[in-house]
Amino acid sequence: MGSGGAHRTAALEARQSLTLTPETLPVTDPWYGTKQIELRLWSVTEAHLHSISAANIFLVAGEGQDLVTFGGIEIAPVIDVLRKLANP
Repeated sequence: MGSGGAHRTAALEARQSLTLTPETLPVTDPWYGTKQIELRLWSVTEAHLHSISAANIFLVAGEGQDLVTFGGIEIAPVIDVLRKLANP
C-alpha cells in the first residue's frame, strides 16, 4: 500500500474514533419526554434538545398492533420508552 492508502486508513480510523453513538454520547436520563394527547395517542420528544432539532415521535397504541411515526436521529434508544407507553 502506498503512502496515500496509509493516510486514508489513518484518517478513517481517526474519524471512526470520533463517531458519536448512543453509547458514547453524554445522554441524561430520562432523555425523552412523553405527553399523552388522547387515550391511545402519545407524543414523545427529546426533552433536552432545541425544538428545531429534537425528534418528533408519535405512538398510536392499538388493540393488536401499534403505529409509530418517527422523525429524528434517535440520540438515545427510544424503544423502551415506546414499549412502556404501549403496554402500561
